[in-house]
Amino acid sequence: MLAELLARHREDSIVLGDMGSTADVDLPVAHVRAQVASAIDVVVHTARMRDGRRVVFQIASVEGLDPRGDPVVSEIFGFRPRLGPHGAFVATGVIPEGARLLRERGAELDDATFTAGVDSPGTA
Repeated sequence: MLAELLARHREDSIVLGDMGSTADVDLPVAHVRAQVASAIDVVVHTARMRDGRRVVFQIASVEGLDPRGDPVVSEIFGFRPRLGPHGAFVATGVIPEGARLLRERGAELDDATFTAGVDSPGTA
């Protein structure tokens, strides 16, 4: 299933799950957060640059909750607007848990995809 959620930051998308606790249902906030975090695998954060371009600003993986109940969201790829004349997309070196699951289901996904560094133009 694919869904769209509008938030200002990648962690905010998980915290917005707290809105479910405002319904007329007695569910603990921790339970609602756990349900939301387990339902979301990847967050794609888009942004509008000052010049009007829209870019994929971050791709992050949701890895569950930490012991305090806060979402663990790890940036996998990010856009760095100050790199080069038009910005650059970089890999952080984080290999998401979802990559293992995709491989188990037959997807050809090399760990080199996640090697930390700046993406080269034309290497899509």
